[in-house]
Amino acid sequence: MRERSTIAPAEVLYHSRRDDGHHRVYVHRSEEAMLVTNNQEDRSFIIEESYERLQRSRMQYIHLGTLQVRLQTLHRQEKGTLALLVFRDSRWIDDRSIMATMEVDLTRGSQLVYVIPDIMMTIGDFYRNIQLSILTRGYDTWWNGEANLLVTRGMIGRLSNTPNVTFAYEVSGVVDYLTSHGVRALPGRRYSTTDIQGRD
Repeated sequence: MRERSTIAPAEVLYHSRRDDGHHRVYVHRSEEAMLVTNNQEDRSFIIEESYERLQRSRMQYIHLGTLQVRLQTLHRQEKGTLALLVFRDSRWIDDRSIMATMEVDLTRGSQLVYVIPDIMMTIGDFYRNIQLSILTRGYDTWWNGEANLLVTRGMIGRLSNTPNVTFAYEVSGVVDYLTSHGVRALPGRRYSTTDIQGRD
């Protein structure tokens, strides 16, 4: 990929292991013009062609470091529209499937959302189960349009074909980097094992 990712430099996120035949940084970027007016639209985070490239790389595992979504309206600004983004891991069938949610105001035409999931999984699970859902408000009178949003998905991750990845993952460095570039970070929801301890 020629275009350098603007998410955060990979060296800020991962360090202490050089890329080799078993481990390397993965950068993904895709764009899609979408019509999201009345119903929720669900998409795999990566497109099928990217998944096929990952399969050909002979890597088995991926660590999800940073996910980014940019929404750009494909109409004039200040039209009173909102979008709700939900990042999901559909392997869960309850509310633990929600990795992150963010409601964004599209008044100025574009918004960026970053998520730092820190998840290790197989490449197949990544393609099939990491999803982006988009729901909008304010498009009740939108009619006869091909697309209202340009959705750009990006990520930085780490590929490996061994279960021992032995890299250092520095979330604080990424948060500092994003904060220094005007991004506000919100903590994610944590689940405890207290409710399930001691069950038969």
